[in-house]
Amino acid sequence: MALKQLKTKAAPAAAKQEMPTIACEAGYTKPDNTIVPLITEFNLAKNALKEATEAVKLMEPEVKRIGVAEWIKANVGRVGEPISSIKLVDPLGSVLRLTGQDRYPIADADPVQELFETDFHLDVNEFVQLTLKASFNNDVFLDKDGNFSESIYNAFNAAIQAVADKFKVQNPLSSKQVLQPKPGFHKDRWTKFNVVQQKQIFGVMPNVIALSPQVTAKEQVVAGTMHGPEAEPALVPTAEGCAVAPGSARDSQNASSAV
Repeated sequence: MALKQLKTKAAPAAAKQEMPTIACEAGYTKPDNTIVPLITEFNLAKNALKEATEAVKLMEPEVKRIGVAEWIKANVGRVGEPISSIKLVDPLGSVLRLTGQDRYPIADADPVQELFETDFHLDVNEFVQLTLKASFNNDVFLDKDGNFSESIYNAFNAAIQAVADKFKVQNPLSSKQVLQPKPGFHKDRWTKFNVVQQKQIFGVMPNVIALSPQVTAKEQVVAGTMHGPEAEPALVPTAEGCAVAPGSARDSQNASSAV
């Protein structure tokens, strides 16, 4: 038997109750083994998390803009497997790893086709393809009165299309065309397009980018100066505002690949 919706009249607003205040003497042991009041520490952490989350939302687009540009430069012209991750280092020695994954969320076909065929003068079908993404419509299990029909449900399990015809309901398995890179695109793109073109491709068909802060134990920041047993070489600034170690492969590319 289907559940029936209970019809009720709007109840008057309840009187505001006084919230009980209960003493909590529980403590929290911090990593340095000091014990602090649990509620105080939780509130501080919760507020810090909220502020940090808001700050990350503001900074992440700029970090990705700079990092993706450097990741693209590190890969353009590279034969074989692309470099998946790079490390960004700031003047204080803080390190952030950026990873470009071989995963491309669904992109709009029109701008992708225009970029490859109009701007690059290439056959878009060599690089991407349209495929189908399926979804399931659970509403077909309800009869005209909105009640769940076990006969429809059981029959659909046995043969989806046969049941769709028998009960004259829409086939719950529907699909739509989506754009996806062809196999090997992520590996081959770096030898087929220059830095400017790679940025254009990322603009219409971005792949998934992951950011992972790296904690380094060998370095210690004191009053804005980095100290540690292993002194790092002076970093050479790039056009994107990042830095690389002098003499590295990326250092030699700066002058020629900067855009």
